[in-house]
Amino acid sequence: MVGAGGGRGPGRADVPRGQAGATLIELMIAMAIGLVMILALTRVYLASAESAADAAAQARLMDKARLLQERFNSEFRRADFWGRVPADAERGAPSP
Repeated sequence: MVGAGGGRGPGRADVPRGQAGATLIELMIAMAIGLVMILALTRVYLASAESAADAAAQARLMDKARLLQERFNSEFRRADFWGRVPADAERGAPSP
């Protein structure tokens, strides 16, 4: 018994081969390519997020270092310390 499709299989209409659509292999290859692209984009996103976090941490560190330097400068000014210590002061001798 021959079906309506001319013996090509159940329910298949007479459609030329060029218009039959995608095969299972083509769909699987397309899905694999899509998966690789999604993985690559995810990797780029994670790398940029990590880079942004590193930049923020470095900015916080620089801000803390600047604050510490300002605090030391202020304390040294208040103590009237300019980095010049008499030679006798190192030996414990009284200064004139």
